[in-house]
Amino acid sequence: MNTLMQSMAYGVPMVLIPVTYDNPGVAARAKYHGVAEFVPVGKLSARKLRRKIDTVLTNPSYRKNAQRFQDTIKNMDAVGRAADIVEEAFRTRRPILNSATEALA
Repeated sequence: MNTLMQSMAYGVPMVLIPVTYDNPGVAARAKYHGVAEFVPVGKLSARKLRRKIDTVLTNPSYRKNAQRFQDTIKNMDAVGRAADIVEEAFRTRRPILNSATEALA
């Protein structure tokens, strides 16, 4: 997720090779949002990887979608919002699930 977020912060689409843990879910979400393609590690070949790279490089929608995420990231005060959520949780002594999800929406 960190690598994907860094890529989106610069408006750069990706080709992902999900290997373990949360990688497959992150890759599926990135593809769904049109900012990436992926090749599962078990199906990886030079030919498949090259095809996905060509797709991302030649279809301008990937760059456009990544730049849309870039704009969203630039306009978010993520650190400030995170601090607000933590402060609210300490003040109310309850989980702040709705506030956290609204910040990500």
